[in-house]
Formats: sequence, structure tokens, C-alpha cells
Amino acid sequence: MVMRVEQLEKWVSSPIPGRRRKALQKLTKEMIHGEYDLEKLYESAKKLLEDENWSVRVAAIKTLTEIALRDENKIKEVIATLEEKLEEENPNVLMATIDNLAKLYFKSRKRITRKKIEDFLKLLEHEKSNVREAVIRFLKKVGEYSKVTRETALSTLMDTLDKETAPNVISHILDFFSSYAQEISSEHVSRLLGVIATYRRHESVDVRRSAVLLLKKLLESNKLSLSSDVLTIIKKALRDEKLAVRDAAVDAFEEVLKKDPRATDELLGVVTWEVMMKEKNERLVIKVLDIFDRLLTTVPVEIINKHEIPRALDIIEKNTYPKNPERAKIKELARRVLEEKLGYTFEKRKKKFGST
Repeated sequence: MVMRVEQLEKWVSSPIPGRRRKALQKLTKEMIHGEYDLEKLYESAKKLLEDENWSVRVAAIKTLTEIALRDENKIKEVIATLEEKLEEENPNVLMATIDNLAKLYFKSRKRITRKKIEDFLKLLEHEKSNVREAVIRFLKKVGEYSKVTRETALSTLMDTLDKETAPNVISHILDFFSSYAQEISSEHVSRLLGVIATYRRHESVDVRRSAVLLLKKLLESNKLSLSSDVLTIIKKALRDEKLAVRDAAVDAFEEVLKKDPRATDELLGVVTWEVMMKEKNERLVIKVLDIFDRLLTTVPVEIINKHEIPRALDIIEKNTYPKNPERAKIKELARRVLEEKLGYTFEKRKKKFGST
């Protein structure tokens, strides 16, 4: 153990960048486990923060952050040190700086001024999308405790969406709006509905998923009324080729069901016969059946019968063999919804649908 640490300490000054980086990473782990002196590591990391190799600088940023998270006396100094790195030219170092500042701001609940937020927002003009994405992560994290961050970011990011082209950044911006949907102004909500409709057709599955989840959050927060446009977006998302989008659409369907059971008339046919009956992912089928188990009885009987939901449930229950826990759950839920929630007893099922 002693020899290993001594060797790592030598590597901190090695002419080989990989050794300097590895030394910091391993000594940081030792420090976390209480087996290496925090102060000694702190001095090494501060020196390597100016290393010529960008990967070593990234390692130094992470080490300083780990130290500050464990020693509150260091947080203020480390934050000031890292804020100076916001002028860093290397995008990987800049991204690490932003991400680690988010951790330290959140840990210390550092008061952040509108001017400081605007400094971070300027980095949304950076040419590298990973830097822009890091800025969104920063705003989302710090926004958890800072109202001024949320207010400033919510207005600025609306305009950012208009010109952003990188799918990873678009997805993170939409997720930011989802996190703070309750605080979005009516003016921005009307704009966002158009944004959601556009991004629901985006080539990136992450963007499509984030757009549908934002729609769900706006419904949940009572920021959005149920319109034909909203229902159309959900219906198309339920038919998306990617599971992640269909899954998000089922969540949105649940919100519609909670807000206005009659409005689900536009969606129940797709949910029942295209998702529940044809979906290969058993977890998503279980999600639909669980929603039916909790909420289907709020839907008027004529709508339930119009979409032949009892017949679909009967087919699923009869044709599902419980060869694994998921399929057993599907069979159990289908039977419970059909018999206990909709009142289709054994005798009624046999008379209506034939042998059970």
C-alpha cells in the first residue's frame, strides 16, 4: 500500500500525461476512502490544473471538486478557481468545468446573480454541442434551488431552441422545460406547443421522447388544455417506431385520462389495439394494463364498448401463457381489469366471448 502511493506520487510529476492523469484519479479514490492526505492531494491538483495536457486538466478539475465536496472549507476557493476556467479554450475542459461547478454550486447553495447566469448562458453560443449541453445541465441543477436561475433560463432557452440544431442540446432544453413546467408562462406555453409538434417528428429519438414528455408535464401542471392538436401529437407518438417514444406517449395518455376521461375517445383505439395488443415490449403492455386497472372505470361505458376494450382484454388473458413474471403479470392484470373493474364475470365472459 505505501509503495503504491509513493509510486503514484511520483507519477504526479511524470513527463507522461497518462501517468499524471492516472495518478490523480487513483489518489482521489484513496482520498475518498480516507487513505490519502486531502491537503497533499489538493496542492497536487491545483498545480495540474494548468497542465499542458487537457485530459490531465480535466482530472484535476474532478479531483478539486471531490475534495471540496468533502471539505466545506475548500468549496468557496475551489468554486473561484474553477470559475476562472470558464475561459478555457479546450471544449472538454470547459465541459468538465461547467459540470463540476454545478455540483459545487448545488452543494454550497451558492447565491448566484443574474449576471453570473448570463455569463453561463453566453456559452450557449459555443461551437461545440457538448459544451452547450453542459450549460443546460448546469442550469437544470442550479435551478433546483435558485429561482433567479430558473426565471432567467426559462426565457432565454425559448429563443435558444429556435436556432439550436444539435439533438443532444435540444433534448436537454426540452427536459429543462419539463423539470420546471409549473413555472412556464402562458405566452411560452403557446409557443412550446408548436415546438413540441415540430420536434415530435425529429429524426432523433431522444428529441422525440423529450418533446412528448414535455407535453405530458404541461398537461400534468395544468398549463395546457386538451385540444385536438394535443391529442393528435399523442396519437402519433403512440405509433412511433421507437419504444422510448411510445413509452412517453403512454405517460401522456395517462394524463389525458386523469384530466378528461371522455377525451380518451381519440386515443383508446390506438392504446388498446395497437399498443396493448401488438406491443412486443412486455413492460409497456404492463404499464397500459396498470393504467386501465387504476383509471379505466372513469371512462364512460359507451366509449369503452366502442373501442371493444373488454374483447381485447379477453383475448390477452386467454392467449397469454405465464412463462415468465412479466407475462404472468399481464395475464393477472388483464383478468382483474376485465372481471373486477369492468364486471365481466366468468359466466358473462363465456357468454360474450366464448370458452374461457
